[in-house]
Amino acid sequence: MKFNWAEIPLVFLTLPAYAAAFSGLIIGVVDGDTIDVMHNGKAERIRLYGIDCPEKNQPYGKKSKWFTSTLAFRKIVTVITKATIAMVERSER
Repeated sequence: MKFNWAEIPLVFLTLPAYAAAFSGLIIGVVDGDTIDVMHNGKAERIRLYGIDCPEKNQPYGKKSKWFTSTLAFRKIVTVITKATIAMVERSER
């Protein structure tokens, strides 16, 4: 069975003006749940929230890294911290 990438839903999150976030190019995929994103001229290591993948030396580790790479490598993303999400959730109550 061939995987259809068009079936992956896109989620858009609107943030208030005070929310701390940055956008950058993904320049590396460490493993299935960790990426390197360019920010202010240097690479920032980002752990993906809510994602748990095997490490590279564990079973399926290389496949999880490959999967994340095919989805994200060389794409521009917006990074939002967990603290920012908590701040937004509190302001919406």
